[in-house]
Amino acid sequence: MDTQSNIIDLALTGRYSYQEIGEKCNGVSRQYVHQVLKKNNIDVAWSKQKLKDDYEKRMYGEAVELVKQLYRSGVGRNKVKPAADQIGVPMRVVNRLWKKTKADDEANRKARLYAQTKRDENGCLIWQGNFGSNGQPRFNSNGHSLAMHHTYYYAFGDYPKPNRKRTCGNKKCVEPTHLGE
Repeated sequence: MDTQSNIIDLALTGRYSYQEIGEKCNGVSRQYVHQVLKKNNIDVAWSKQKLKDDYEKRMYGEAVELVKQLYRSGVGRNKVKPAADQIGVPMRVVNRLWKKTKADDEANRKARLYAQTKRDENGCLIWQGNFGSNGQPRFNSNGHSLAMHHTYYYAFGDYPKPNRKRTCGNKKCVEPTHLGE
């Protein structure tokens, strides 16, 4: 690669001053680095942070998308770090390039909830996780603890009315359509 291409590539990372770029490119002067960048319409001085962000988007953009998908698929308990560690992306980059939304949290909770269920031959969605002292399936998330209420919420967008019984009679079932009146 020629010197001018190296200068441009190093400048676009946003990590180096003109002097540092010159030293990395066979000891060329700051003035030469400035001339090359000016000739190529690259104004590094005005926004080093913007160039650094652009560089990180190019370098880590796809990886951050994978972290997002992994988180939404249920990795981590309301924490992005386990997903970022699994992909190998620094958290500072993830935090800069992706702001977690309520929809992301809901997708994470839903995936974790349904990962603890198993469909049986009767159409019941059998809970494989913890049970409370009353024998009801428990899924702790944001102050709610009944798995039945969560599956109902994810299916219908609202929590069920209190004291509804299962039509199938199976206490381990969390299938939302099995909630009767």
